[in-house]
Amino acid sequence: MTRILPKSLAGRLILSLLLVLLLSQIAAYMLYQRDTKRVLLEFEGARAADRVAMMSRLLKDVEPQRRSGVLKAAGTRDMQFF
Repeated sequence: MTRILPKSLAGRLILSLLLVLLLSQIAAYMLYQRDTKRVLLEFEGARAADRVAMMSRLLKDVEPQRRSGVLKAAGTRDMQFF
C-alpha cells in the first residue's frame, strides 16, 4: 500500500506548498470571474443607456408618421423600442 503523505520533512513541505499554491490559484480564478461578470454587467447597462439616448436624439429629427417604423427597425433581440 502506498502512502499519500511523504515521510521526509522536505517532501511534506513541498506537498504543503503545492497545496497552498493550488488553493491560491483557485481563489484568484474565482475573484477574476466575479470581477469579469461585474464589468460586463456594467458595460451592458452603459450600452443600453447609450442606445436609448441615441434613439431619443434620432427621433427628434424624424417625421412623426415615420417614428414607429424607425423604432421597429432599430429594435434588436435584446432591446425593443415602442
